[in-house]
Amino acid sequence: MHVVIAGIRAIVWAGNRHWLLRLGVVALLFGVERTAMATGPDSLRAMPLLLRYGAIDWHYTSALKRDTSQAKRLVRDLEQFFDEKGSEADQLTFRIWVFRKGLTGPKTYEQLAAGALQFLKEAEQIREPYLTAFLHHWLGMLYYNHLKQYGPAFRHYLRMYDLVVNFDERLYPERSYALYLVARAYYDFFDYKNTIRYGQVLMQVQEQDVKDSHIFNACMLGMAYLRLGQYEQARRHFHWSLSLVPTGMNSRYRIDAWEGILNGNIGVTYFEQKQYDQAISYLTKGIDFTRKTSLWDNFPRFSTKLALIYLERGQIRQAYTIAQQALQAAKRADEVGEYLPLSRYLAEPYKVVADCYRAMGNYEKAFRYADSARVAETQWKQQMNIALKHRAEIAIEQERFQAREQQLQQEKERQLLLRNALLALTILSLLVVLLLYNRRQLKDRHRRQQLQAEKQLAEAELQSAQALLNQLRQGVQQKSRLIDQYEAEFSVSADGPAIGSNQYQLLNDLRHSVILTDDDWHQFVDVFEKVHPGFFYRLKTQLPDLTPAETRFMALSRLSYTAREMAHMLGVSPGAVRQYRHTIRCKLDLPDEVSVDEIAQRV
Repeated sequence: MHVVIAGIRAIVWAGNRHWLLRLGVVALLFGVERTAMATGPDSLRAMPLLLRYGAIDWHYTSALKRDTSQAKRLVRDLEQFFDEKGSEADQLTFRIWVFRKGLTGPKTYEQLAAGALQFLKEAEQIREPYLTAFLHHWLGMLYYNHLKQYGPAFRHYLRMYDLVVNFDERLYPERSYALYLVARAYYDFFDYKNTIRYGQVLMQVQEQDVKDSHIFNACMLGMAYLRLGQYEQARRHFHWSLSLVPTGMNSRYRIDAWEGILNGNIGVTYFEQKQYDQAISYLTKGIDFTRKTSLWDNFPRFSTKLALIYLERGQIRQAYTIAQQALQAAKRADEVGEYLPLSRYLAEPYKVVADCYRAMGNYEKAFRYADSARVAETQWKQQMNIALKHRAEIAIEQERFQAREQQLQQEKERQLLLRNALLALTILSLLVVLLLYNRRQLKDRHRRQQLQAEKQLAEAELQSAQALLNQLRQGVQQKSRLIDQYEAEFSVSADGPAIGSNQYQLLNDLRHSVILTDDDWHQFVDVFEKVHPGFFYRLKTQLPDLTPAETRFMALSRLSYTAREMAHMLGVSPGAVRQYRHTIRCKLDLPDEVSVDEIAQRV
């Protein structure tokens, strides 16, 4: 049922009973065999505690292979050295190693647990987090795998998790495996959501840092998703593990074993989705590999699923053969060194064999095997009492609450000491902010005054320009009235008087006198631009082909001058003004309904 358990055995064939021997391997990877004892025991003290534990164990094992007396002498020398020069943590680490190694005599599992609890109290008293986590780890495994006391096992696993999750793996080499054990324990108790919650921490790993425990964990998460009916997520984790098996396992046997486990589980996901063709392919691979590697705890799961497919397709004899193979393998599950009861593996094969007999019409045997399936399932669930796990969680939550309360109290005391300093800092900050605000206000006020002055100046200049334009127009109007007056006095006809008349010459000079000379034009433009900003730029942009005379015409048209006023302003005849208007209209190709004056107003 729970394939992840096979991962424990696949890690090291010695299983959980010798898991700490892996620390010796880690010590080798760090090169401690060249330094730890070559220069004397002093070099051990420079090593992290758990690497030191592994180094001591490795050197003792090496000495024991050469000479028993040499190994004993090494133990005495180390004991004397740590007693004289070691810290409390150094001495406690060495005593734990001696105790676990059995150098003080053989111990039962109960005696090991009692000794570990005493060591744990000492580690907590000296506040050594790595040894504390180490001992919770050991106690959790003792209670879980050997003493079958799952309540205490969960308490120690969860305490270990709270410490180890924040450790650097270089200082706690078994970090990934320790975190995996917590998630696996939840899986064993059918708590798949917490399995995912605790196991996802290990999925945050770079591919080059993957260890075997990451593969075990990903497989277990796949199983949890499978139990929750999330088959795509399950296959994603199985395939992730399968891709890393060739590099993550260190022997052909382990590669074959895990390829069998993972292929078989992928097949189970397809089986649950009734995609039987895909399921058969993966289940067959899983069965072949698990048979080859004697994984009798996994072989029955895959075989029973394949048997059910054949049974549903009416291939009863083939289904019966595979189901019997699954049942025989389940009866051998205890041969793989598992710590869980045999009933765990028997329930499903018994049920499938019963279904085969029922399909063949042998109802007597079908009933007998179905009854065996019910008994096995009941025994398994009774032995794994979920209530113990819940009580352990409650106890842990209470401890966490107390720890949080203590932390809050310490924080309050610290806040009390800092309150006056923070208050003074706040007042000083407010004063600085107030000064900066006042300075900004003064700058803003000065800016507003400056803008107001600039606005008033602009308005004055506009009024002055408007007055100049008005004066200019008044001059034109006076000229017009003077011409009208002379024409009335001299009674000038349309063809003009006879040549040589002094009166006509005076009137003609007046008509052609220019108010807006070339010199005056530049001043006129400056004044005009103040009243109508950008007019000449837009005029040149929109009507680039205008002559200077036509440009002057458009400016005067913008001022709403009449043709007569324009003629008097420019010193030309009204006919010339009409010609300007006509020329501009032709250049712009204006329709009849649009006048040139309208164009001048739009510019």
